[in-house]
Amino acid sequence: TLQAALHTRLDRLAPIRQIIQVAALLGRVFDADLLIAVSQRNVAAVRRALLDLIEAELIYPRRNPNCESYQFKHALIQDAAIGTLLRNQRAELHRQIAIALIKLRADAVERNPELLAHHLQEAGDWGGALEHWQKAGVAAMARAASREAVSHFDKAINCSERLCDVSGGAERITRLHLAMATALMQAEGYRSDRLGRELEDARRAAGKT
Repeated sequence: TLQAALHTRLDRLAPIRQIIQVAALLGRVFDADLLIAVSQRNVAAVRRALLDLIEAELIYPRRNPNCESYQFKHALIQDAAIGTLLRNQRAELHRQIAIALIKLRADAVERNPELLAHHLQEAGDWGGALEHWQKAGVAAMARAASREAVSHFDKAINCSERLCDVSGGAERITRLHLAMATALMQAEGYRSDRLGRELEDARRAAGKT
């Protein structure tokens, strides 16, 4: 019932539906410049849409000295907006968001590769997502965030499996399973059940190289 009510409110904002859809894919908190770049609307149109969304009590402005940012009032609103998109529409918008991040947030992507990895994965760019999830895992290990590293390496393994048996695939997946095992040792200890499975997966993958 709540989801239906939210969809009804979104339907009333049909002329600016694409704006809220892009905003929802950008995240619970999103920046105006990225929204403008991805929506491919002129600045005035986006600002009018943002005012309409504030008036509709769907988003509110955040205090951010570095850029103009907004936040969805509730995660359910964000989820409802994403739910109005077809799968191919979502993938295309994620692809455009990835392009905008590379262009406008190069430093942030360098520091936090997972920002870009998520959108590349959702866009179906398995190779690009794999590269950045792996970078994110390595970075997490460097700052002793082993549980984050486990999550990032798990996503990298998933993307690698999507690439199937391309050249060097067995060697790559072996390295990923070993990296995952190292992260698991730190996050869960040597008695971790997952650790044994990762080492066995690494052994099997190494046998295919």
